[in-house]
Amino acid sequence: LITVKFNGDELPESPLHLEVVDPMRVRLHGPGVTVAYVNTPAEFFVDLKDAGVGKLDIKILNDKGEAIPLEIWKKDTETKVQYTPTEPGKLKFNVLYNGVLVPDGDATVKVLIPSNVNNVKLSGDGLTSGVVGKESEFIADISDSGDGDLGVQIVGADGKIPAELEKIDDGDRKLVIVKYTPNKAGPTLITVKFNNEELPKSPLHVTVVEDVDPLKVKILAMGLGDVEVNKPVRFTVCTDGAGNGDLKVKVLDKDGVPLKVTVEDLDADNKQITFTPQDPGQVHVSVKWADQAVPKGEFDVEVIKPLDLKACIVSELKNPIVGIPTYFTVDVSNVGSDKLGVDVVDKKGEPLRVTIEDIGDLKYQVCYTAERPGPLKLNVKIEDQHVPGSAFSVYAVDPRLVVIDLDEEHEYTVGEPVEIGLDMTEAGPGQLDVQLAAPVGSGTDCKALEVSPGKMVVTFTPTEPGEHNINLTLDDQQIPNTPICLTIRVMNYLSHHSTWR
Repeated sequence: LITVKFNGDELPESPLHLEVVDPMRVRLHGPGVTVAYVNTPAEFFVDLKDAGVGKLDIKILNDKGEAIPLEIWKKDTETKVQYTPTEPGKLKFNVLYNGVLVPDGDATVKVLIPSNVNNVKLSGDGLTSGVVGKESEFIADISDSGDGDLGVQIVGADGKIPAELEKIDDGDRKLVIVKYTPNKAGPTLITVKFNNEELPKSPLHVTVVEDVDPLKVKILAMGLGDVEVNKPVRFTVCTDGAGNGDLKVKVLDKDGVPLKVTVEDLDADNKQITFTPQDPGQVHVSVKWADQAVPKGEFDVEVIKPLDLKACIVSELKNPIVGIPTYFTVDVSNVGSDKLGVDVVDKKGEPLRVTIEDIGDLKYQVCYTAERPGPLKLNVKIEDQHVPGSAFSVYAVDPRLVVIDLDEEHEYTVGEPVEIGLDMTEAGPGQLDVQLAAPVGSGTDCKALEVSPGKMVVTFTPTEPGEHNINLTLDDQQIPNTPICLTIRVMNYLSHHSTWR
């Protein structure tokens, strides 16, 4: 407010009202003043509250000196400005108030390509494994990820591990090489961010191991073969030249249950491993050095019961019939081995063909066929050792060779003893079974008597007339030309005769 007087009198136009404008009090703020992204609207604000009333003039020029389009909204003493860059580069601000450049009115804004964290590509061994005291590295390819900065945080078994980032930009490709050195074995976590946004595949889990060479570990005395239940199993592991690592040995029984393992230092480079299996079956042994696989470090050991030949049960032995397969059973379930061997030889020492069939539960069915009558030896062995009772003796019989001696011309009558001679010399000493089918109610008794070695007599005394059938079997096999049918007559018949069928 200005008052004007002349000779002490105030002029009619007085007082004069003047608006004071101060461009230095204009304030620019907002993200669009510092950075912008291609094809992404950017905005900033112009605060005129303390600058007075004046004329605001805003221009933004691209690298070519061309003004880019602006959208401007005015509200009271604040003006909102929005612009959308169409290509990367730099923008030059020119903000005037009443023709005077305001603070930050000549700002330069960098236009960046919007970042895309999904396009960051990671590669390198350092993403999966590391060795204590040795530098590991991996590469982040950010060529297609837009503008931004890569951030890496690595946390190891004993805390944070420093990471060294080296940027390489040859125009076509933008790479960041990340290097770090683990100082303790164990799990390590790598978190990777781009423009403070974590990558989808982050964090990455890295296994850090001691500086060792598991390929130099040797397992000695590998030829363990079959071992027995409740007997210690021992082998040696040599770690000479394998570095500073921990030896881990795990033994699992057939059911996957861990067995107790002891590790004894024989010297600086050799360790003796001992375990004692409790049950028969296959046990699996796993040997690792610094949690890494070693050559031939996974193997199986077969555990067997101590051999007990007395527990072998041979059953169903019988005299074979010539030409008919004969079977018997061998039970080795409690022997401690299933290595069964059977051979059958005749009296001349010639072997017969033998088949052995596994019928389950460590039981086997043995089959052979006798070719001629005579004695046979059955050799039953477990691991080439005879079981108790072996060799077993049987006698092959042939019912077809039984010779029947019967007077075909004789007429048999009631009350007269009937005798049928049997020559079994060639047939062999089998079990003779005689059955007599007489008329109903006869009550006739039939007997087989041995009169000399290999010779028998079948005898009975008929008590009634009619047909009498004598059936003969040898070891349950029918003797040829039987049953024998005799017609018994009454003694006072004028004419009587007998027939043999």
